[in-house]
Amino acid sequence: MKVARWIDEVGYMRVSIVRDDDNTLEASHGLKNGPPDVIDLDWESIVRDLHNNLVGRELFTYKDILTKKDSVTSAILSTLRRRVIELYKQHR
Repeated sequence: MKVARWIDEVGYMRVSIVRDDDNTLEASHGLKNGPPDVIDLDWESIVRDLHNNLVGRELFTYKDILTKKDSVTSAILSTLRRRVIELYKQHR
């Protein structure tokens, strides 16, 4: 068995497991593998929580993010990390 990567019809990178002698062009017919679908995340609450994280870090202007360089990354990670980990746990 081998892993084949491919792009679906809407542009998502996908991974399938195919037989060693299968053509990788037929990867879409193999056993699907890959991360859970992030569309299942609660994006409305993510938007709200990211906004609140940015406000909590007093990131109001472009100048603010230039002077507090890691704060934007921290706000994004603290908003998303827990939710993405939970998504993986749900799809074990």
